[in-house]
Amino acid sequence: IMLTFSCFFPSNCRIYVVLKKDKNEKNILINSFIHLDYLRYILIFFLNFNISSKFKMKKYYSTIILFLFFVTPLFSQSADDKSFAYRTSIFAHALTYNLNKQNAVGAHFGQLSANINENNIEKSDSSFFGFNYGYAFDCINCDSFLVLALLNYGTSVFTTDDGSTYTYSGWGINVSGGYGWYFENNISVVLGIGPSFGSSSKKSENLKSDKGYGDDVEDRVKKFSFQPISSIPFFAVGYSF
Repeated sequence: IMLTFSCFFPSNCRIYVVLKKDKNEKNILINSFIHLDYLRYILIFFLNFNISSKFKMKKYYSTIILFLFFVTPLFSQSADDKSFAYRTSIFAHALTYNLNKQNAVGAHFGQLSANINENNIEKSDSSFFGFNYGYAFDCINCDSFLVLALLNYGTSVFTTDDGSTYTYSGWGINVSGGYGWYFENNISVVLGIGPSFGSSSKKSENLKSDKGYGDDVEDRVKKFSFQPISSIPFFAVGYSF
């Protein structure tokens, strides 16, 4: 008995078994997965997922992509031919996988810079990554109302008017209700809005004066820790494949 494991894409993994009996060979196609191997990759992902004080964005980008690639077969296979989608907005990018007709999971990352010019704060520069889930009332790959949830980990660097910088890191969650349009060329557009909640703490500071602008930064972080309606609406353009 000979076993051969073939996996060109996560949604197309097969085990071929060749049986020899009475000099006749038969190839049997088994729709199955080697779950232990995938669990091993998940374990490796979590063991290496220790957040350091310095945000190593490139490492996390590659880790997220590998994680999504290896674990998607563990859930289920989509009945739709287009199981994957790449989605992008002005400052964020995501890869999603359809668990079935109405549910999708994915991973995302991005960077955002904003000119604040308020309360002695000049600007902020943020980097983040995380995981997302989407539920469509009709279907993912058609026009439908949607509910989206995004779990993020990010780092923000605030620069004040005196040139001082303050670095904050923490988790956040965004929940949005919206609508998605799906076109015949497999292009989709999703627009949504909803509440957001975040929990961040100061990791470091680089002071250029003793004016105490750090208090203004702290007040801003607390002010935006919860927003009934997020100041940044959800918008993404995607391509399904």
